[in-house]
Amino acid sequence: MLFNSWAFLAFFPVVTTLYFLLPHRFRNAFLLAASCFFYMKYIPEYIFILLFLIVLDYSLALLIESSPRKKHWLIFSIGANVLTLIGFKYFNFFTGYSILLPIGLSFHTLQSMSYVIEVTRGRQKAERNFITYALYVMFYPQLVAGPIERPQNLLKQFYDVHHFEVKRVASGLLLMLVGFYKKIVIADYIAQLVNPVFSSPAQSSGTDCIIAALAFAIQLYCDFSGYSDIARGCARVMGFELSLNFDHPFNSTNLAEFWRRWHMSLTGWFRDYVYIPLGGSRKSALRTFFNIMLVFILSGLWHGTGLTFTVWAALNGLIVAYLHFQSRFGWFNLKIKSKWFGVVLTYVYFSFTLIFFRSTSLEDSLIVVSRLFSGGAPTFANSFNMIMAAGLILSLEIIQFVQRNYTSIQQKLSGRTWQRWTLYYVATVLLFVLTYLSVTHQNEMDQPFIYFQF
Repeated sequence: MLFNSWAFLAFFPVVTTLYFLLPHRFRNAFLLAASCFFYMKYIPEYIFILLFLIVLDYSLALLIESSPRKKHWLIFSIGANVLTLIGFKYFNFFTGYSILLPIGLSFHTLQSMSYVIEVTRGRQKAERNFITYALYVMFYPQLVAGPIERPQNLLKQFYDVHHFEVKRVASGLLLMLVGFYKKIVIADYIAQLVNPVFSSPAQSSGTDCIIAALAFAIQLYCDFSGYSDIARGCARVMGFELSLNFDHPFNSTNLAEFWRRWHMSLTGWFRDYVYIPLGGSRKSALRTFFNIMLVFILSGLWHGTGLTFTVWAALNGLIVAYLHFQSRFGWFNLKIKSKWFGVVLTYVYFSFTLIFFRSTSLEDSLIVVSRLFSGGAPTFANSFNMIMAAGLILSLEIIQFVQRNYTSIQQKLSGRTWQRWTLYYVATVLLFVLTYLSVTHQNEMDQPFIYFQF
């Protein structure tokens, strides 16, 4: 079920209302049933793949907790999860036959593995209640595209008694509204500047390619962080707090900082379960470089099978490795004194790497790169598109500025009733106008979230 669908607009209030009406002892079973229904709206048969992994990891975690051979069972669990993921994600790569990847499988496997790893390390007790553990994996707000939760954060929340609290519900609904605005209004509109170029790179001008590359970074951010906002908002309405997945990444002054703010639940997973266990930066410079590059290459492979994802990951990994050695040893020390120059440079470089992320093949990505400086008038964009895109991006910046400075803004407007309500009125009207213009000028409605394919 898509968040941006009429079905979800019926599903969410019904499930939330029944959740609060039910006694606490029935709520987890109800949420699990609702989450299964939510997932089965895609391809019902694929629920059995999740069931297999849930039963396997639930059983192995109990065995690990009581067995002296913990690492043997951990390896078995990780192997089963990774082989299941590889089997579906790389089936077409190895056989040449097409098979549809189960929605969200990449996210499920990492979340399941984090649970078993934490039990093995003794940081998390094995969950005895099967329904509670199954809900940890299947919880519908973050079921399809994260954030990837740790058991210490999410599992314990299923035992808390959540009451209907107006302030918390309002906060959750507002966060959902921001997420819908990012996805439906900004990301889906900006897709018009991006999709034609990457569908027909050979017919695109250099200006088209530059616009598409810079715009796709915004589209991807609004699409994915929009999903995360909706997921966190859904959960918050019912009393659950999911992990923050994006922390204003485009304010980063370098790429290393950017990756600490972008898709934080994934980067944190690779840091804690791959990078640090391999020695992190505690080993030699060569080993540290290997560890950094391995994490990024694995991240690329996690995203997809094509060489484009590997190139995208490697381009990011090389710069992050350079920044690490610059900071650690002072190698090739090219400090950027201007904060804003660093922000712009980081954004431009990340946008450049996304050409490989977005392209359907390595050949297409190289065509786009080769045409970046060829000039020419835009073929697909027009003045209205560009003005609308600029207005939407500005509205995003304003929303995020308010989110970052909400407390201080509230304090400054305290006691100034007419100024506060004038600001509310103007902001509401502008957002409605932008929403109307965006939705009515989109070429395609109900566009799926980009990260659903991963």
